[in-house]
Amino acid sequence: MPRFICTDLSPKSKAVQWTQQPGFTVVTPSRLASRAIGSKHQTLQDLAHMQVQKQKSVCVSPIKAQTILRQVLSSVSPLEDLWGTARAWMPSIKLILQSCSSIQSSFCNSDLSSQTHQLLAATIQYQKSLHEHDFIDESELYWRAIDLAPVSRQQLLVYGYFQPQAGELAWINALAAPDSIIFLPLDDAPLFRKTQAGIDWLIQAGWERLDDQVTTPPTVLLGTPANASLCKTFLSNENSEPPAKSTVAHSYGTFDAEIRGTLSKVKALRSAGIAEKDIAIVARDERSYGPKLLDIAWEYDLPLRALYATPLLTTRLGAWLALLLRVIETQFPFEETAKLLSHPLCSNPDSNFWGAARQIHPEGFIAWREIAADQLALNISSLERVRQTRRRDSWVEWLMAVFKTFSLRSRCARWPRENVAFNNLEKALVEVSKPENEQLSWLMFKQQMEELLESVTVPAQPGRGGVELHSPASMIGAQYAHLFVVGMADGILPPIVSSDPVLDFFERAHLSNQGIHLSSPTDNFQKEALDFYRTYALTE
Repeated sequence: MPRFICTDLSPKSKAVQWTQQPGFTVVTPSRLASRAIGSKHQTLQDLAHMQVQKQKSVCVSPIKAQTILRQVLSSVSPLEDLWGTARAWMPSIKLILQSCSSIQSSFCNSDLSSQTHQLLAATIQYQKSLHEHDFIDESELYWRAIDLAPVSRQQLLVYGYFQPQAGELAWINALAAPDSIIFLPLDDAPLFRKTQAGIDWLIQAGWERLDDQVTTPPTVLLGTPANASLCKTFLSNENSEPPAKSTVAHSYGTFDAEIRGTLSKVKALRSAGIAEKDIAIVARDERSYGPKLLDIAWEYDLPLRALYATPLLTTRLGAWLALLLRVIETQFPFEETAKLLSHPLCSNPDSNFWGAARQIHPEGFIAWREIAADQLALNISSLERVRQTRRRDSWVEWLMAVFKTFSLRSRCARWPRENVAFNNLEKALVEVSKPENEQLSWLMFKQQMEELLESVTVPAQPGRGGVELHSPASMIGAQYAHLFVVGMADGILPPIVSSDPVLDFFERAHLSNQGIHLSSPTDNFQKEALDFYRTYALTE
């Protein structure tokens, strides 16, 4: 029995009809895509995780991955800044692992720079070290899921993976049973070059491309997207007939005016009775627009949710922990320690505390211990004599005791984001505590905590309900009645092309000749253009 590819440029209506047929395991990349076609949310990653777990393998945590990579780098080549090199090289290593099923040692003998030789050697050894401990890196998840046979085949309906990577395609092909269907919107425009290449690969693997008559049940009357004419204009670069439903462009003089103008229009829609779930704000660079949007949305009494990931360091809890490490390292100076003890998560000092602090102007642990006990009823004795070597689990126990001293759990519970941050930090500390009997100096533990503050993430604005902020990439497969796209200025969308300092475009071209296909400037441009194009088709 064959497996099918539907290449309709507007596949949502067809996907909805196919989901109503029994027997399908529906797979979507996001809850937005699953909501658009009325299905349960399940990703290709979820299915791959289930496959590797059957073979007793697990994805390595970011903290453990950095530890293993540092061990590998120290054995591969001597480096002055081991921690910095591991952080800088990890994204490139993940790209290499994601790009191909296996990395041959012969690649290291090709015409590449010495740094790329070292990078490939480190990647091979890093992967080997992971597998020896039954770990896999998240970036190689699909390839390893395929290797860990047998794969239990399922009748799949794959929707929303409109630009599948090589690993995703290979995993879909390995997992899909007969009568499975994947939706890959296709057009003759050059932007769809990689989509066409993926379809050609699937056809060589035995899939069949379906025409409209076969894929659409005869009782279904399909409409056209509201912005079909505009989409056609975007792809063809030619003017066509005026669209039935126009898109309005606004020009603003400042960043602040753009955000205020956008949010005022969103608020007007809500006042007109439009449901929040039917409205979305789209920004390619969520991290640049998110904080200002959240601040002004609060000012406008407009509920706004932003689910993009931000480092733990950007939270109140992360800032407090970073300040604690700095205070201990600098031996309790006046200004920094005063900030620590008056932090919103730490205490609520009154005028008596500040009067005593300014009068005494304490420096050093002993002086601050007395003021904390007298003015704040805090016993900070646990912060004394930390410059020593302890077991990993002892360091984590010490830090949890410090959290208890300052009642951080209950204080974090006052804010949803801080509550999530504390829970994520606790989970990460479990990883830090292993292996339990390994000895760490204070400096090494401090470095691990600083790394943790950067690697552990939390949503920018968690919660339920409200208008949501998304990037174009996260919107693939979704459907909204009203979209507001911000950040359309030149140089922001599309962004300026920049080269990776670890693997520049010249090195990527050489690696491509060796079978390691990393994105080129053309690939990056086409992906950005396609992501933006799909925002046209998101409005009903």
